[in-house]
Amino acid sequence: MVFGSGRGNWEMVVKGAEETLGKVSQSVGNGDGCREATKLLVGKFLTVNKKNPKRLAPENKQKAPIIKARVAVLPSPGIGHITPLLDLSKRLVLHHELQVGFLVITTNESSTALQKLLHSPTIPPGLDIVQLPPVNVFAVATDTMPVLTRLCVVVEESLRSLKSVLIELGKPKALVIDLFCTQDFQVCNELSIPVYSFFTASNALLTLSLCLPTLDREVDGEFIDLQEPAKVPGCTPIQTQDLLDQIKNRKIDEYKCGGTLTAEQLTELAYGLELSQQWFIFVVRMPTNISASAAFFNVGSDVNKPEAYLPEGFTERTQERGLVVSSWAPQVAVLKHTSTGGFLSHCERRMNASMLVEEVGVAIKPGLADAQCIVGREEVERIVKVMEGERKKVMRQRAVELKESAARALDNVGSSYGSLAGLAKNGCFEG
Repeated sequence: MVFGSGRGNWEMVVKGAEETLGKVSQSVGNGDGCREATKLLVGKFLTVNKKNPKRLAPENKQKAPIIKARVAVLPSPGIGHITPLLDLSKRLVLHHELQVGFLVITTNESSTALQKLLHSPTIPPGLDIVQLPPVNVFAVATDTMPVLTRLCVVVEESLRSLKSVLIELGKPKALVIDLFCTQDFQVCNELSIPVYSFFTASNALLTLSLCLPTLDREVDGEFIDLQEPAKVPGCTPIQTQDLLDQIKNRKIDEYKCGGTLTAEQLTELAYGLELSQQWFIFVVRMPTNISASAAFFNVGSDVNKPEAYLPEGFTERTQERGLVVSSWAPQVAVLKHTSTGGFLSHCERRMNASMLVEEVGVAIKPGLADAQCIVGREEVERIVKVMEGERKKVMRQRAVELKESAARALDNVGSSYGSLAGLAKNGCFEG
């Protein structure tokens, strides 16, 4: 959900937006700590065999040969995981003149949004998109399986073909993965291919993840019972309420993500938007009371009519100042439009939300009474109305400062560009 700082042609923003992609955050090397932390959160994986890959091509065209890649890139399923790694791949091709093989884990749960992304005209020559054999999710996972476990089972099943794919790509000089693809270490060790983990969340979360096995051994009882904030080397002490639920309470297995709201949450959010009287784009998915991750593997593919589950008359009452979009919209293109004044985000982690509010100063965190589990419509209205107040000016100025700082880092003499160039030209991607 985004809301405007002034009237803008929102429908043109959505319909005419290019499928631009998110910015690169940071890359880190592999290590035992990363593997151990992942196993602690996920558990044991399946052991499987091998299949053959296929290259992604438009319909009615013959399969194209796979190029010889200098670097292979492997994201886990989910458009939020694929988007930043695809952007990184484009940068390696366009700015550092590398051949990149982009490996796509596919399932029988199709994602319309993902197919649009992978068939985008912005894919440059030199970036070869290779689909691994589709995984039948229903054969390897159950509906009751926690989403993180399900994700890793799907990844493990799909990676049966990884060794043959890497050989066909000419044994790339490096494989870049995201956090949920650490099952490939054994294959890469056999082929003497170094692995790099591309971690787009915060440094604080990365440090916490690497330290988690040690903390798990040192803390008796549950983290939620700690009297003081959790101390992680190099980080501001983390309040226990900001920790992941499965860290606070070891009995919790579910990794809550995916962005699908319950019917009650969606209703309160809609009424809050209406009460605020602000211009908005509201991207909605069919609500579910089962799991927030209901659309994790097939975002944009659900056929639904928002009028069926939004409050009665909502679309009619707000049509002069709001646009309701079903399932998916090109997020970056919408956010970069000048009419956008603010947006709603779960910030990926509660600890990130606290940092953006308390340290960075670019966000407002909704309040909850002690007995509340749902943010009510009045609180939604209060938060959205920040676009009318003085606090807006302070936050926007701070956002401008951060934008300029990020632009300097990405410039061809900046720190981020230089770090990536060091990998691409002078170091780990050469051999």
